[in-house]
Amino acid sequence: MLFITGDTHGRVIERFSFRQNATLRQLTNKDTVIQLGDFGQPFGPTTYKEAEYVFKFLNDKP
Repeated sequence: MLFITGDTHGRVIERFSFRQNATLRQLTNKDTVIQLGDFGQPFGPTTYKEAEYVFKFLNDKP
């Protein structure tokens, strides 16, 4: 499966949370996620610690 999403504007956890987006539950490690547009991390109004948390959150996804 190919999952394509647009600008997250720093709301990465909201966009990629299984709770917020049930489609993501269907993805496996053989699927591809493409982030188009503004990712918003770590350049938004977040601290390094918040950005680090977001990157860990994404990295821990199957």
